[in-house]
Amino acid sequence: MNSKKLLISAYLFSVIGPIRTTTKVAFIISPDKGPEPFSTPRAVFKTVVDEIPLGLNRNQFLNIIRIAESLDFMLRKQKHRKFRPNVSYKDHYRDW
Repeated sequence: MNSKKLLISAYLFSVIGPIRTTTKVAFIISPDKGPEPFSTPRAVFKTVVDEIPLGLNRNQFLNIIRIAESLDFMLRKQKHRKFRPNVSYKDHYRDW
């Protein structure tokens, strides 16, 4: 294997693993028959996703934690923004 490809593949990491699903299909042969013609669909699909495995490396996990902390800080800061004066802090120390 080429050393460049080996180096690139070392940094690639898939977050989502294999997804297992189950799908059931029901076909209605003649939807035009019945009390109201074409009131039911011709095919009905029912899909169930059993599990979605996630795999994160340390850097991805830490980035998610940092984003959550910054969103929390922004929400707390938003409550007090209405009390902020409309002047800059330079030469307006008393207003602040």
